[in-house]
Amino acid sequence: MEQKHVIVDKRKKYAVTKKYRDANKANMLIFGSFLAISFVILQAISSTVKNGLDLASIILFAIAIPLLAGCFMNCMMENSSGFYYKKWVLLNNLFGTVGALCFYAAMVLYFWELSLAAGILFLCATFFMFVFFSLNGNLQVSS
Repeated sequence: MEQKHVIVDKRKKYAVTKKYRDANKANMLIFGSFLAISFVILQAISSTVKNGLDLASIILFAIAIPLLAGCFMNCMMENSSGFYYKKWVLLNNLFGTVGALCFYAAMVLYFWELSLAAGILFLCATFFMFVFFSLNGNLQVSS
């Protein structure tokens, strides 16, 4: 079924379908979870910065938090307005991916600083998770 669009200010707006809205809700859950974990870990790290790994983790969280928050807000606005712009979908996917990668890199550094074995195990688990999702495609909500 082809998407119907409405021209507003020379930009194409597409109506949000139920499938798109459900996928947005799943993305909001993921982005919100990453944000909550980031704030909890960042609070633990920032009180006692011991070495360069802690500083690098703080910098990566400083990159990830605004990107993930922006993606969360974009998904929320699309669901509430009922329309989305195709350009914003591409940017939301790009920023969400960069934010998630920064989040995972910061988490690897955090676990690495706690224990070398924990860092390696978290890195391997994260790698296999990314391979699994890349083989299965994007998160899609079945109708």
